[in-house]
Amino acid sequence: MTGYKFVKPFYLIVLSLFVIQAIHGIDANAQDIAATINGDKTSPSRPLLFWVNNDYNVVNNSGAINTNLVRCPPQSLTEQVCEQWDEIPRVQAGTFITNTSPNNLSRIESERDLEDFQPLLISLPLETDLKGIPQLPENTTVSLRANNLSINLFRGLWNQGNDYLTDQTVMRNQVRVAFDFNGDGSVLSDEFLYAFPLNSNNAQQAEKVLNQQDIDRFFSQGKQAKFIFEGVESSPLSCITTPQDCYLEIAIKRGNQILASERIYLQLYDVKHFYDHYTVGIGQAQNGATVAATATNLHTTTLPHQYINIHSGLDQGFEEDYIMFVHGWRLPFSERIHFAETSFKRLYLSGYRGRFGTYTWPTGFFELPAHIYRDNELVGFLRGNEQNYGDSEAMARAAGVPLTNLLNALNATNNVNIFAHSMGNVVVSEALRNAGSTQIVANYIASQAAEVASAYNQDANWMDYTFDVDPVPILGDIDRDFEQSAQGVLDAWYFSNPGELFSQDTVFDMPPNFYTYDVPDEHGPTIPLLERRTASQAQENWGPNYYHTIGQAAGNIINFYNVADAALDAWRFNQITKPDFLGGPRWNYEHFQQNVEIDLVQNIFRKDPPNTIEWELTTPINTASAEILGHIIPARTDSLGQSAQINTTGISVVGDNFSLRGFIPSDRAFGQSNQGHSAQFYFHFLGRENY
Repeated sequence: MTGYKFVKPFYLIVLSLFVIQAIHGIDANAQDIAATINGDKTSPSRPLLFWVNNDYNVVNNSGAINTNLVRCPPQSLTEQVCEQWDEIPRVQAGTFITNTSPNNLSRIESERDLEDFQPLLISLPLETDLKGIPQLPENTTVSLRANNLSINLFRGLWNQGNDYLTDQTVMRNQVRVAFDFNGDGSVLSDEFLYAFPLNSNNAQQAEKVLNQQDIDRFFSQGKQAKFIFEGVESSPLSCITTPQDCYLEIAIKRGNQILASERIYLQLYDVKHFYDHYTVGIGQAQNGATVAATATNLHTTTLPHQYINIHSGLDQGFEEDYIMFVHGWRLPFSERIHFAETSFKRLYLSGYRGRFGTYTWPTGFFELPAHIYRDNELVGFLRGNEQNYGDSEAMARAAGVPLTNLLNALNATNNVNIFAHSMGNVVVSEALRNAGSTQIVANYIASQAAEVASAYNQDANWMDYTFDVDPVPILGDIDRDFEQSAQGVLDAWYFSNPGELFSQDTVFDMPPNFYTYDVPDEHGPTIPLLERRTASQAQENWGPNYYHTIGQAAGNIINFYNVADAALDAWRFNQITKPDFLGGPRWNYEHFQQNVEIDLVQNIFRKDPPNTIEWELTTPINTASAEILGHIIPARTDSLGQSAQINTTGISVVGDNFSLRGFIPSDRAFGQSNQGHSAQFYFHFLGRENY
């Protein structure tokens, strides 16, 4: 890997059938028999490995699956209600619904579903009629036969390889559904693109015999027929040791006599075989889940998902790069897996040839529909879950310890890169902090990081906070737009903590800023107006920002940010309303002066007063300190994920900033909608290939 960019080839399976002997009706000028993938022949020692299509990529509109749509109608990027995504598994008649369930075989359910297909080109050495259509000699047929293989084929409308992923016109033609946006959403049938299944486990589907009518349909462009296919069932694991027994065979036959034949060697597996899944907990924070001391790789300890190198067959040039993905907050276990598998597939389709892994941890979860925007509708989902975020953040900090150990182990044999989303950046940043001055990753990609910007950069801009809610009964519209300044942050904090507003009489009211500074046990004023001046006073010895060492633990840090991220707007609200008191324990900050003649105070932190907990800046962070950061200490700046705060003068972390709204076309941008925060895991490959 050069830096953190990858080269993107396309994948093309080309099959040509030729015969050596001249037979009436068969082209005597045919060349040698050849079967290639992206210019290379398959063989038992070099098969094509790919994943089966066992997820459920569909259109979800206003919280409901709409099987009449393959793409969303035009909609606002600020209040998006429709998206293409991998739906959480649903059971029907005792089995999971997938894109290859029996009722779904004859259509492609969404543009996103094309990410689970491969292109197939078949060339026949037959003489043609005046229209260029191959003509079968008398008593001759073409046969396609599967051995230890189960695939589903459609006519391919691609021009070059898998351009149905990268060309919008080709993509839309390939799913071939007409829309009626002004009517009832009804669609025209796309079954005319459906070809046939091949399933060696079903005697009636193991072989497809093409007659002249089939040839006329599929070879309408001359001697070549274009298909795309999806894997329906996994190949037997015996294919790993006996790959010569796993193939798609195309033959020209006269009766039982094979006149010419060629095989493409294929192995199709559940995508879970192709990546590592390390976990420190599959549960949820609000249900009492804990972080395991050591990460376990589920794909080596839980059969039948032992690791298979997808690059070990036809795709050569396997690199020693390793990309680890870490998810964020409020995901059930199944969706943690969906995000990881989407990341793996899109990296593979973009040309990445290294190894991939995901690291999952027990974030909290509760239902919060992405298509709902009205505050009065959201209240019912938030009630009782007010501290879910803080609990999950404390869990994320604890999950950094086993991740540090895992990265150290992987780094011994791999060039490790790590990519984190949202609160996953808390996990990763803690892991890098634990490493101290030892580099354990080559590149750290922080995407929409839900962590305080000043923890990375002491000079980060003040929080730009706006209190914007639907009109409140009796009180009416109480929206407030606070100035982006030290005074604005203090005003916003007092506004959000009215109990402090009426008792404010000291410069110590606001809990100390442990993100921006290593605040000593006895310290001066903590309100934003004075804290930076106080920190500069050498006699108090205020130390550096919380993550000041991670620039040594990562070779490069790349910050993908979105200034208009709706979820990170909510993050601001979570921060500015600390200490927490609803939906769980009451958290509190107090201070006392040991010597009234010296204008310095000491901290008291309480969890369900009068009980106290102690802050201690340890490496790694301890449980009490993680809870204090999660529930008591408010940020003074925006999150890293909403600001370009990497590579700013005077900071200890050096890297690059990329705006998610700047380098992605506006019609595919990461908008201000709820879905925008996780947009890289939604939509389709074309819409996210720049990411």
